[in-house]
Amino acid sequence: MSFLSHKSVLFLILIAATAIRFVGLGEKQLWIDEIIQVLHSRPDSIGEILKGVAQDRGGVPVDYVVQHYVMKAIAAPVETSARLHAALFGSISVALMYVLSFHLLKRRRIAMWATALYAVFPFHHHYSQEGRPYALFLMLVLALSILFIHARTCSSWTIVLSMSLCAAIGLYTHPFTAFFILALISINLFRLFSGKVPKPNLGFCAPLISGAIGTCLFVPWLLFSFKSSGEFSEPLSLNLIPEAIQGLGDGSYPVSIILLALAALGAFHLWKLRLDALTDLTCWIVVPIPLILFVLYWRSYFFAARQLIFITPAIVLLAAWGIERLLCRYGKKAMVVPVVWILLCLAVIVRHYPDDRIDFRSAGEYLSRAAAAGDRIVAPNSLGLLSFYFPAIYAHEGDGFEPGAKRLFFVDTQYASAAERGPLLGIQARMALRKHVEYRGISIHIFEHEGIE
Repeated sequence: MSFLSHKSVLFLILIAATAIRFVGLGEKQLWIDEIIQVLHSRPDSIGEILKGVAQDRGGVPVDYVVQHYVMKAIAAPVETSARLHAALFGSISVALMYVLSFHLLKRRRIAMWATALYAVFPFHHHYSQEGRPYALFLMLVLALSILFIHARTCSSWTIVLSMSLCAAIGLYTHPFTAFFILALISINLFRLFSGKVPKPNLGFCAPLISGAIGTCLFVPWLLFSFKSSGEFSEPLSLNLIPEAIQGLGDGSYPVSIILLALAALGAFHLWKLRLDALTDLTCWIVVPIPLILFVLYWRSYFFAARQLIFITPAIVLLAAWGIERLLCRYGKKAMVVPVVWILLCLAVIVRHYPDDRIDFRSAGEYLSRAAAAGDRIVAPNSLGLLSFYFPAIYAHEGDGFEPGAKRLFFVDTQYASAAERGPLLGIQARMALRKHVEYRGISIHIFEHEGIE
């Protein structure tokens, strides 16, 4: 393959990756976490944004501030403008994947495979179309990894300061950046103890220095905000393993199992060749996992597959090497494996385009039209979400039994517990049900006091 044709294929991959991240960007409604982030991103004052982020279960502010300015600059429906930056960062990440692959593995064809796999990887595509911090977080992790590789051969303060800036921004985007920095430190320590680093220099110390500088810059935010525990508790158990595997394929076991099988094959081949890349990729995957589980246990927080998203580039790099091994051994016949995997990925992406999320938009717009002066609204655990589409909803908050109340709208969703639905029985005993309105995942019961027509 000539260099020109290689460039052409890479260009087509990057164009395709960008296209599938922007196509249908605003088709789906915002889901609960996106609505919460946009609510915190909306205030005009940066100070108010920071206060809101501090209340968002240990959130960190960079992605909120970026989203704020993108939404302010782009005249588009909120579902599109809130996700636009994520699609952009996700597209850039695919390009960075090629740079990382080429510099780490030193093989242009394997770098191309890694880029192609990541372009259609549904797990990454999903979070490139969500108005949350994960696309930016992953882009910064990839940038840090590229700088780390350069630090091995270019021992300069420019690299160290660039890594420090990237680490600080990463920590202000997602605290798990610290786990990736620890993985980089572990890689260097392993290389040192195995005798592959003759003498530590500035480049060797780059992860440690940048991690220390980034942490110092992150301390003010910790003092300001990182006080609240998660609101959910889930015992850590072996059940998390199948959940993590399914999440890796964005809900598809075949996608994740084939990817992991290719990664295992790639790791075995790297081990036989005794290449240093295996150390890098293994530490990238293995070191963060116990740290994540410890933090989830310590913070009484729940596990979600997205918490592992920053280790997926290492898995894809190993899978690309596995594909190369298959091709070398079985020739063109082995092409069926990556082709089937890519088709499965595209099928998963297409399957997720239809909007099946809870219809807060329609329910909020209905309430804004239907609720009149004197009406009251009860919406257990969803009043704030509905306020996104009906900002004046708090003026109607109440149980409907106070003097002057006319009608009561009881909004029932999956987020309401059995205890929170309890008052509905008392309402039914004291008021007459006049209307029942259904939206996807939401039931609105409209009550009036007896005798009111």
